[in-house]
Amino acid sequence: MVHHPDQDESCNESSGANPATDEDSEASDGEEILSALRVPAADTDIAELWKAVSLCQKALTETRGKLIVATKDLCTLDAALPAKKRKGILNKMGPLNDNIGHVAKKFTMLYCLWVIDGLFPIMNVNNPNVDLQSAVRWDSDEAKRSAVLMELFLVMPESLHKEMVKYKLFGSVFTTVLNQERSNMLHAVKEASPLIFATLKVPDAIIFASPAHKRDDLDMWQLSMKEGMYHRLAPILFADPNQAMWDGFLKSPVLVNIESELKPIKNTLTNAKSHGGPRARGQLHGIKSVTEGLIALAARYLLTPDPKLQSMGSETKIPYEADYDFYLQHLLKQSTWAIGTIHFFNTGVFGDKGDKASSTVSEKTHSCSHSHMHMGRQFS
Repeated sequence: MVHHPDQDESCNESSGANPATDEDSEASDGEEILSALRVPAADTDIAELWKAVSLCQKALTETRGKLIVATKDLCTLDAALPAKKRKGILNKMGPLNDNIGHVAKKFTMLYCLWVIDGLFPIMNVNNPNVDLQSAVRWDSDEAKRSAVLMELFLVMPESLHKEMVKYKLFGSVFTTVLNQERSNMLHAVKEASPLIFATLKVPDAIIFASPAHKRDDLDMWQLSMKEGMYHRLAPILFADPNQAMWDGFLKSPVLVNIESELKPIKNTLTNAKSHGGPRARGQLHGIKSVTEGLIALAARYLLTPDPKLQSMGSETKIPYEADYDFYLQHLLKQSTWAIGTIHFFNTGVFGDKGDKASSTVSEKTHSCSHSHMHMGRQFS
């Protein structure tokens, strides 16, 4: 018997096996099921309710059948693979994700509290090689991205450079860990509030740990407010909150206490050596001197009436990320004030060793002449 293509067409037509018709039918069934899942009106007819239940039951049965088939296929594939190869496939990404997470935590402490828009995906492994101290890095979103990307290269082991581009989940893993670490650090600071804020001699240091108190307490109001609102130049950020001189900006002993809480090799707050227990973040990341980002981090954690530290406060609308960038911009200028601030923190947190280890201060900039500028001009 000679086979004609026309016969296939006629068979398909007679059997009704039309792909377009099948798709329309599936779409119609889907719409019916979605309709059935909606909350019925109070006066819906009983027959309509039974019809909806029937449709949902049918969909559940079909889905369960597909799940059984997929599970069976997976078991068949799993059994066909040698044990060593199967284990390698399943565990391949585990160590890589751990390494990315470790870098993300270190990056959060030293360089940036947020993943800026457009940072991921990373398209190539070329270091941007930008001047991190230059004011140009703040001129545009692209300039900011290049600067942050270079900082990422600085903290990222060379063995992971290719993975930054190759591994599709790199950005997702990095961002998730960074956001969680930011939350964890805020929690650590709040837990240690009585010790951290002891130097302020307020009646109850718990006001710095409780969002409710931060909004209402008079002491907190006086320390964190400027011109009647939360401000990036709040009195608490100065060496003497009662006399806000520009050269004392960010040289608050409270900020040193915050960094000591995150770092401790020796617990600066209690003058006791650490014994047992998990190592602090500074120890885990091998931090031996402060960075501008670490100082900006402490400053931003100091004024957090919101329950979470987000780029914009959910309740107060404080622009945390913008304020953080403001601190960074001035610390990175390598002015006499900035150099003195780095020295202040290195000495306070690490002692003389920390100041010697700092890679951000050069001998040339140490010799800059001191210019007595008004605080409004210095931090405009």
